[in-house]
Amino acid sequence: MNNNFLDYAIYLPSSGSFTSESCKGGNRKAVLVVYKKESKGGLEDNLSLLEKILKAIQLDMTEDISLLELPDKDTTSFKSIFQTDLYKTIIVFGFDPSAFGLHFTIPHYQAIHHQGIKILRSHSLAEIGSNKNNKALLWNCLKENFLGT
Repeated sequence: MNNNFLDYAIYLPSSGSFTSESCKGGNRKAVLVVYKKESKGGLEDNLSLLEKILKAIQLDMTEDISLLELPDKDTTSFKSIFQTDLYKTIIVFGFDPSAFGLHFTIPHYQAIHHQGIKILRSHSLAEIGSNKNNKALLWNCLKENFLGT
């Protein structure tokens, strides 16, 4: 007997709304980078790693992107992002898409397009910093999507 009533995942609705005012950076290249606020690895180490990652794909952290740090259990709705033309690309470190009110899965290190915006999903910065395999997978994804190689 099958005890599963539903054969699909149910996502809780997001509690807050995204606003670009909560971001840091110039957004010159229309890239939103969202990362999880973590104590593991230390904030300074994680930001240093993020800066190195961005430099490797020729993005400046203060001029080229919008940077958004969110708490681990955040449920901010990103639906409003898809109704503006502020961003062409979103890079998400450490969050599942359901945390943002997106009701589909995004595999790690694969780009998908949703309503004209490219979305890349990665493990958290702390996990990237401590796992060489994840770091290599991220690098390959970023090279393909930003450097065309």
